Amino acid sequence: MKMEEYLNKVTEQIRCRKARASVAGELENHILDQMEAYKQEGLEEEEALDKAIIQMGDPVEVGVSFDRIHRPQISWSMLILVGVISIFSIILQVILRSGMTEYVGHMAERQILFILVGYLLMLLVYYLDYSFLGKYAVQIGGIFLAFMIVTKPFRIGLNGANFIMIGGLTFFVPFVMCLFVPLFGAILFQYRGEGYRAIGKSIVWMAIATVIVMEASLPYAVLIGVSMLTLFVIAVEKEWFKINQKKVLGITGIGVGLLILLTILFAENMLKNYQVDRIKAFISQSGEQNYMANMAKMILQKSSMIGGNKEAIGLVTESLSGANSEMIFVSIVACMGIFAGILAAGLLIFMIQKIFRISFGQKNQLGMIVGCGCGMLLMMMSFFSIIQSIGLFPISSVVLPFFSNSGSGTLVFYVLMGLVLSIYRYQNIPMTQPQGKRKKLKITFE
Repeated sequence: MKMEEYLNKVTEQIRCRKARASVAGELENHILDQMEAYKQEGLEEEEALDKAIIQMGDPVEVGVSFDRIHRPQISWSMLILVGVISIFSIILQVILRSGMTEYVGHMAERQILFILVGYLLMLLVYYLDYSFLGKYAVQIGGIFLAFMIVTKPFRIGLNGANFIMIGGLTFFVPFVMCLFVPLFGAILFQYRGEGYRAIGKSIVWMAIATVIVMEASLPYAVLIGVSMLTLFVIAVEKEWFKINQKKVLGITGIGVGLLILLTILFAENMLKNYQVDRIKAFISQSGEQNYMANMAKMILQKSSMIGGNKEAIGLVTESLSGANSEMIFVSIVACMGIFAGILAAGLLIFMIQKIFRISFGQKNQLGMIVGCGCGMLLMMMSFFSIIQSIGLFPISSVVLPFFSNSGSGTLVFYVLMGLVLSIYRYQNIPMTQPQGKRKKLKITFE
């Protein structure tokens, strides 16, 4: 049997087309290496090649073995977990709709629709091959940021927030920019092997993205900026660039420290008046700007351990602004009990740790960095949303993923989860064909 015929027969058993070329290349290298070994024992090339092929074993059995290994995977536990969180969120919306009719209006039904569409969108992204980001990340990133800059004059301002109008849908600018974080991870992946020039380009990407978000929301600018910085540090620690690792990390740490110091010193000049007042009120625990925080504390104190508390629900309905968005955690506790709040936080924590476990468990570095980007966003948003609800952080526009009534944000959260599932799906499928020592034979896969 000729080698081309053998390899074709092996790859015919592999159902995942993406893995066929890599498996063929790997087997070809093994065959050629063994052929060289037989030639050194005195055999002629043709005889040595035939013997090397026979030694590989039956092509059908070998192909079936590779098919078991290189097969798309599905994380049923993650799908079920996201499903449980989605059902939890829908139940919450129904409870809020029945108890807060005048305040919530049609928002509950709208959010339930976004949850259902989001879950389907997650499944769609799951079936897509995320590896194209590794090839075209820079081009996609450039188009993405250019679009955000060009559309700035056409944004819609609503209650101090900036929205992009696409058809009949409005998208909150910070939520759209959240999608840039995993894309930035792919950009870093594309810069592998470069030197200090890659560091400079990475800083430019981070700066442009952060400025775009900052114009729309300072809290999200911090959140997205820290997420991108974390991915940058991971890339440096993984030695992706030809640089002095310790020097770059040291300079990065000093730069971040100086930025924080300058922000503290010149906060009144850099921040808007209401943001300064809100921070001062949080520090002093007094003033009109701290009214919502004090109200949230009162509601939490009056809430029952299990089940809703009528007095707490009444305060949510009458006095809690953002009860269905940035203060949703307070609404969960008031309407469903403290245990329900703990359960919601626990589900998010469990989901986030699974995301990082999937990401850092990847052999493929692109999947690792993209997954970490998704995990960082969901972790930071969950963390800040909860601590602001319990009075440990000034109240901001940061929402609780999958629970808050955020429309476009809900879709973005499910897209991020779809990326994580896609990474898991292709974790056992080689993304690149191994480099051979010799010129490869031309092999046709049918």
